[in-house]
Amino acid sequence: MGLRLPPLALAIALATTLALGGGTACSRHAGDEPHASNTLETRSSDAPATTSATTTATPSDPPEHSAKPMDDSTFFSVPLNDYGRSACSPTFDDRSQVGLRIAAPSTIDLATHEVFPLCGTLRLQARFIAGLGHDPIEVLTVVVVNKSENLSLSFNLRPDKEPIESPELSEQPGSSESPDLSDFDESDIRENYLNVDLHDFSPELEALGVGEYTVYVTLTDLQSNTVEIEVVDSREAKP
Repeated sequence: MGLRLPPLALAIALATTLALGGGTACSRHAGDEPHASNTLETRSSDAPATTSATTTATPSDPPEHSAKPMDDSTFFSVPLNDYGRSACSPTFDDRSQVGLRIAAPSTIDLATHEVFPLCGTLRLQARFIAGLGHDPIEVLTVVVVNKSENLSLSFNLRPDKEPIESPELSEQPGSSESPDLSDFDESDIRENYLNVDLHDFSPELEALGVGEYTVYVTLTDLQSNTVEIEVVDSREAKP
């Protein structure tokens, strides 16, 4: 009987060792699980910020600069060359968003309307606006591409039609004219609006007349959504 005790003791010791070893493995696994989960959550929470910064849409989210469609008649019923909020002003779904959005009629018939309406909403941080040193509407650049003629036009929305250089956010730090941007809260967001007839700011555009156009606006490194507009003249339609 004395010879059987060592095997039994050995078996008990072996079982104890395996149990302890298994517990250690489970402990490491349990400890790794939250770490892996935290990594995934961090990437998930970072993803929207990247999408917002690059204005790149995912299949589940609409593009940041997408403009909600509205009836064409809306654009011809609002006062043009006016800079207040109107029925054609694009909106932002998220009040924390900043950027540029524009809207325009899908079709302009020169037989009934001799204007080229464009409406826009600029949601910008007060700090950004102060760094511009100008009214953001004045330094906004409108880009119009006539796809029919493969011709591109760009101009500012200034009554005198004198183009001015779009500024960089790099005022001389020692200049008395440079605002202290640290005084502005990043959550302080301002809205500017435009409702304009582009013909009044670009005679070249008015001269082009009938055609297919793509329009967008830029401000420093910001760019709006694009809108597609077809200009027709029903008076020229074949009987």
